[in-house]
Amino acid sequence: MQLKNAEGDRSILTKTVIQFFVGATVGLILPLILLSYTWQSGLGFTAVHIIVSIGFVGLCGTLSAILGHKFLDKLGELMNLLPQI
Repeated sequence: MQLKNAEGDRSILTKTVIQFFVGATVGLILPLILLSYTWQSGLGFTAVHIIVSIGFVGLCGTLSAILGHKFLDKLGELMNLLPQI
């Protein structure tokens, strides 16, 4: 009986880790777009740009791990609002 509980806990942990990395990957898109515009305009990067970008990616990953598909759906809606290039 304990083996089944261990497998269930492991699958929940695996699912949570996968959701974190999916959320972090999707959350990486927006900072990369903003940093590419900053780079193209010649303004250059500052430490604040990089720290805020890393914080946003971590926040997206954490919220995705906690809230799951609800957060990823909202993040997808946010991405749909961005103008197409």
